[in-house]
Amino acid sequence: MSIRDRIAGFISPELAQKAAAVTPDGDFGWSGPGVDGGIFGAESAQKVSAVFACVSIIAETVGSIPLEFKRIDGAEGEGFKHVDAFAVSPNPLQTGIDFWSEMAWTAALHGEAVAEPLYNDGFEIWPLPASRLSKRVEERSISYEYQQIGGIKRDLSPVNVFRFSGLSVGLQEIVPWETAKQAIELARVLETQGKNFFQNSARLAGYLYADGSLTEEAYKRLKKQFNSFSGAINAGKTPIFEEGLKYNTISASNQDSQYNEIREAQIREIALYWHIPLYRLGLSAGKTSVEQQDLDFAKYLVRPWLKRIEQAIARDLLSDDERKIWKPKFNMDGLLRADSKTRASNRVLDRTSGTISINEGRAQEGLPKIDEPWADDVREPLNSNRAADTMTGGETAPQDDSE
Repeated sequence: MSIRDRIAGFISPELAQKAAAVTPDGDFGWSGPGVDGGIFGAESAQKVSAVFACVSIIAETVGSIPLEFKRIDGAEGEGFKHVDAFAVSPNPLQTGIDFWSEMAWTAALHGEAVAEPLYNDGFEIWPLPASRLSKRVEERSISYEYQQIGGIKRDLSPVNVFRFSGLSVGLQEIVPWETAKQAIELARVLETQGKNFFQNSARLAGYLYADGSLTEEAYKRLKKQFNSFSGAINAGKTPIFEEGLKYNTISASNQDSQYNEIREAQIREIALYWHIPLYRLGLSAGKTSVEQQDLDFAKYLVRPWLKRIEQAIARDLLSDDERKIWKPKFNMDGLLRADSKTRASNRVLDRTSGTISINEGRAQEGLPKIDEPWADDVREPLNSNRAADTMTGGETAPQDDSE
């Protein structure tokens, strides 16, 4: 039985009609109000648990990665003058992680994030909520209209904003929540049905029957009595039957037991749209290790987002002269680090092959330098002691002789 057939059999007819509406080309079609009676949009999409998890994982990961500015020529010297504004306090009300998490959230959900830089007494940059921002796309130009609190509208040109987007077609970004709309709406249907199932005792637990017909008065009393038994809070109450009524229980159907399977299938599908490792959503990924999933997450999801942001910073927030000297760079070392055992093994290989020095290996682990010349020598043995000179019968090596 297909997932669609199981869903149509499990959920109520009204919700099944919404979930299984088929367009002429055979795909799921969604139109009109959502299952909660409102219009389906980004705000309702983010209320679905799987969507919230996917988008928040991206937002919090991107927001927590340190932003640095490197000199293009590799020279050491005075740092970039606005680094605190970009990385520590973009505006008076937000820290760096608050700002970049919000921007990443907006981009991951809406496909594009836009902020407005201001140069008053100092440099500030303020995110613009997507709910109050509209974009106009023309043949080779774009512009924005922003509605402030109070209803005042302002036109913004690309040169007056900081913006970055995900995948795009031409100048129009692909909106993730719209692309995943079918999967999200189906997940909402399942969440709604699950809520009703447990809150209102939606599963039929048994049936009543009588040898003859009930009087109108007995029927009304019976209906009122059973309405008072609905919901988990009323479980355990004892009904009173009259006029020869009998009650037969029925076991849960096989369709009921497939609810978790169907929900899991929808979570997996939503995870595909945002490339989120399944283990982060509480699902099994088969034989793929957690470490490998994390590396794939860092390389194929986080790194492309960071690259887009870095290039957007250079394009929108640096002057021509600054771009000749500085390049923004997110430090992904923490994300790409292997486990401690693997890192230790790699350092041994690097040291024995003469690839890195002792101090370079210590720097990889955030340890302080050893202030000795030999600690910077890649030819130094693996241990930190000087090798004995076998030519002198095992005495101290000549270079260590105090004389």
